[in-house]
Amino acid sequence: MDDLDNFHVISNLFSDFWTPLVQDLKRTNPDIKIIAEQANWFSLGHEYFNHAEVDRVFAFHLSWAIEKLDKEELIKAADSTLTRNPAGKDQIVFIENHDTRRIASVQGMTTEKLKAAATLNLLLGGVPLIYYGQELGMTGTQQKGSTDGNDIPIREAFEWYANTEGPGMAFWYKNTGSWWDSTNVRPNDLISLEEQQGDSGSLFNHYKKIIALRKSSDALANGAYRLAENDQDDFFSFIRYTREETVLVVLSLSDVPKSLNVKIDPEQKFKTAGSLLNQELRKLSDNRLVLELPPYGLQVFKLQE
Repeated sequence: MDDLDNFHVISNLFSDFWTPLVQDLKRTNPDIKIIAEQANWFSLGHEYFNHAEVDRVFAFHLSWAIEKLDKEELIKAADSTLTRNPAGKDQIVFIENHDTRRIASVQGMTTEKLKAAATLNLLLGGVPLIYYGQELGMTGTQQKGSTDGNDIPIREAFEWYANTEGPGMAFWYKNTGSWWDSTNVRPNDLISLEEQQGDSGSLFNHYKKIIALRKSSDALANGAYRLAENDQDDFFSFIRYTREETVLVVLSLSDVPKSLNVKIDPEQKFKTAGSLLNQELRKLSDNRLVLELPPYGLQVFKLQE
């Protein structure tokens, strides 16, 4: 914070404390990256870039939009979050952390919706963050109260085993309070690494698939973001691009199969779209792509001139 707890007693922390500290750290190690979590979650964090010289802040607005899986919310949040940062500065893109509800506990959430949220978390841009257990669909919401104990339900032990027993199960809070009596860690509920590792359709393996996809493409890993318009209210499409590579991501936000028409940037003429998920090669007509996707389906194309 610049003004600690807004009491006007310890103020000017950006200029008097954080900036000198960050500068000294970077003199010691020029490669270091400084992350700041905004005290005000409604802030886009630019004041930390401009006045405290940090490198990365948290993309709260984008996190809330991803949770809703709403096209207009995503368009608005992605534009403000990903396209307006100073050079060399990044947003940390996340969908849950140690202070928030587990996204799998959001009302109406399903495995397919969690996969769609994971796709956006990893492919939209910025620096993706995965909170432990998110890749399994672990559940949990804060209990009512003002002590740190009420945060235990969102910070429970990572679920390594189907029966919840074994080395590495960090039950440091076992038999200690109401959070234990209502624990979300339950045996044989399909929310464990052991249960999901061998299931090709699991949430865990979806994360592995999307991470591998991201690593296979410089545009997906490091490229800039821009919107790609389409003619459906419940499909979100966007471009990730570098000077050498342009990739189109199309994600269904619908619970029924649909076809759509994607309009690609008219300033750059592309002739073909080759899928990075399968061997499909599409010819483009007037920089437009027509395709059909299943509920919450995904397609990713490398565009060629």
